[in-house]
Amino acid sequence: MIPIIDLSIIRQYPNDAKVVQDLNEALIHSGFCYLKNHGIPKELIERAQSSSLHFFARSEKYKKNFSIANAIRHSGYVSFDDSGLYADEAIRLYEAYDISKELSA
Repeated sequence: MIPIIDLSIIRQYPNDAKVVQDLNEALIHSGFCYLKNHGIPKELIERAQSSSLHFFARSEKYKKNFSIANAIRHSGYVSFDDSGLYADEAIRLYEAYDISKELSA
């Protein structure tokens, strides 16, 4: 069963630690979860999914222009043949685009 985390509680009780505890438990035990009542408009989610499909359908040569290996911050494209620092990344069975929040210097 996929853990479901209700984020509406945060808007009602911003200092309630239960959501953080639930999220922590879900990610430790399942590795993923479903976030409901997050407030992100459906249209924005659909545009993000469409953009993602468009990007990953491009050639490997094109995607490598956005390689995380060349990024100043930890943000960018991760190809099937990129090896990471963790044991489970020795053989990568996926490609990804990692995004991080830009922090001021």
